Amino acid sequence: MAPTFIPGSSYDIIVVGAGLAGLRATITAAQHGRKVLLCTKTTLCSGSSFYTQMDTLHCQGVLSQEDKAVFLADIENASQGMNDPYMNRYYVDHINDRIREFPQMGVDYQALPEPKLACFAKHPHALFSWTDWAKIRANARSILAGYPNVTVMERVDAASILTQAGAVSGMVLRQEQGRLLCRKEAPPPRL
Repeated sequence: MAPTFIPGSSYDIIVVGAGLAGLRATITAAQHGRKVLLCTKTTLCSGSSFYTQMDTLHCQGVLSQEDKAVFLADIENASQGMNDPYMNRYYVDHINDRIREFPQMGVDYQALPEPKLACFAKHPHALFSWTDWAKIRANARSILAGYPNVTVMERVDAASILTQAGAVSGMVLRQEQGRLLCRKEAPPPRL
């Protein structure tokens, strides 16, 4: 089947995946004036951020500056040395700030009133939870609809990245109806 070009299909940035990272990247790029295509092979608010649409998902955070060292020790102990110290430190230093950004993406979260043990931890830490996928999805749709420079495509597979002269020039996206082709005319400016 011959490619079908998506009308108005020149984008500054194509984000593949509509979990928390995909939503955050799309909104940040849109806030910086970039024309963004957000595509996901299932629906908005999917992927490992919303793993299997379980009843409730949780994320551990830190209680205080002093808790950071305890949290890092818990990670080291649970991983038996198979971890990336830089990534661990980054997580511990930034997770509470990232969680506070959830409402900007349509995710309402709750902080549990008491510290709790997570599956790997030997010590209790802050625990945050989110649930009600239909509400989160509706919130995210509403937020994204507020950006005229954002296009959302659901049930689309990113099949291939096209390059020309060493730069990204397009992307082949596949829907059940056939192939679609988005083109990209120039590398995006750095944010």
